Amino acid sequence: MDLSIGDKTCSIHKNTIFSFYCFDDKEFLCSKCFKDHKKHNIEIIDDLKEKSLFLKSLNKTGQSLTEFYIKMKKVLEDVKQEIEDSLSTINNKIDELRQSAPPGEGKDIFHLNFIEYEKISIIKEILKKTQKLGDQLLDLNKEIKSQHIYTNFRIINQSVKVLEHSKEYPTHPLDIMLGKKSNVEYSLFDGNSNHFIVVDLGEFVFLKNIKISVDNFDCSLKNFKVQTKNEIGKWEDVGNFVCAQYNINPNLQEFIINKETQFVKIEFIDNWGVQNGNFILIKVLCFEIGDIL
Repeated sequence: MDLSIGDKTCSIHKNTIFSFYCFDDKEFLCSKCFKDHKKHNIEIIDDLKEKSLFLKSLNKTGQSLTEFYIKMKKVLEDVKQEIEDSLSTINNKIDELRQSAPPGEGKDIFHLNFIEYEKISIIKEILKKTQKLGDQLLDLNKEIKSQHIYTNFRIINQSVKVLEHSKEYPTHPLDIMLGKKSNVEYSLFDGNSNHFIVVDLGEFVFLKNIKISVDNFDCSLKNFKVQTKNEIGKWEDVGNFVCAQYNINPNLQEFIINKETQFVKIEFIDNWGVQNGNFILIKVLCFEIGDIL
């Protein structure tokens, strides 16, 4: 697979982007062609992109797939041995915790009796062992991700798909801030606090920043929070951000994200005031993305 995997077309229907790949026949398939290969070894396009991305990243490290496999096997064997060595001890500690009350609340370390102090030690020991095992696996992932290169940066908004959102004001829908409608200048969330939007960027990319434009009204967006979904499908907090005050804001404000993702959730927490209506106002919402090599 080359860098333009998302642009591959069906081997038969040349004007249709492929949805499946047949490993037996080495053919790109659309939904119409799927039935002719349904008993073959077939993969869907999204999983192909994910595995292709991993393989490209691995190649950047200078390691062969076999070398990485051996390294991963060694780490997993170490984790397995650590678990086996600790399992008996941990089971005993769990039994102790089940059969006893928790340590007293509201005490500093010097006011605990020794039995309570030991319970604190047990909890800390289990947490340390769990973290150590997780860190070993995490290091493997970091080794690959550190080699990623980002290219072909561009700004998108009209191609962004809205998956979920909170209540919008009917005459000022969210399509306006994404450049899909232009009947009015801005979108309005119906209510002045605690709104959200979940969007699909279309493919797994590097999200460099989010760009937002508001207006000179005090119902313009103030505080917001961003989360991105990682490659294993878990939401990760990126951070909390504040738009410049509505009467001194620049034309298009930029908020650094620097995450690899396809899905983004933005929580629009509040506005700068309520004198101009019970809304949260946004003129433009767009995303600067780059391809991952």
